[in-house]
Amino acid sequence: MTSLQRNDAFWDRVSTDAPAQVTGTKRKLVEATAEHLYPEDRLLDFGCGNGAISNELSKKCAMVTGIDTSKRAIHRALNGAMVHNVPKVNYHHADLFEERFRTGSYDVITSFNVFHFIIDHGPYFRRMYNLLKPGGTLILSTPCLMQNKNGMRWGMKLAAAMSLIPETLCFTVQTLRGGLEREGFTHVETQKISRFPEFFLVMKKPG
Repeated sequence: MTSLQRNDAFWDRVSTDAPAQVTGTKRKLVEATAEHLYPEDRLLDFGCGNGAISNELSKKCAMVTGIDTSKRAIHRALNGAMVHNVPKVNYHHADLFEERFRTGSYDVITSFNVFHFIIDHGPYFRRMYNLLKPGGTLILSTPCLMQNKNGMRWGMKLAAAMSLIPETLCFTVQTLRGGLEREGFTHVETQKISRFPEFFLVMKKPG
């Protein structure tokens, strides 16, 4: 069982219906990600939640596959795609390591607000590298709580200790980038995406 799967009960509890359009930081994520997409791209969204961002990204590429280990989140994603008539997206209750996801199958992999809940990044980074086609793009956005100077990370650790949120890993964006580079990715772009210490990171698999 992965660290994400251990948190499924939490995600089932907090999952909400996908809105027709995203706003705020999610809108910024969609716009920043869209700059790296092409109409023919096949995209895998790892940790898609209720599908709100996946649905938006499907307007910019050929097909989006959203996966999440929360059954309730995927139920909401499927329902949202139907209600909002989103044709170029499919959703699966699945883990990243399942054999149905084939090596070299995707032009782009995205993952938003996931990696601070994963204790061991290495296997995930290697898996995403293998799933991407040569020249493929990895796009992550996640809170990097070690960048924070005002003690927010201690508040989150306390909340995790009280079982209010899943266990949270604290790291800097430099640490995240370094881990990806050790697996073979090359750096394209880093930007701070919100007032919260959340960073948008774009990496490439060499072609």
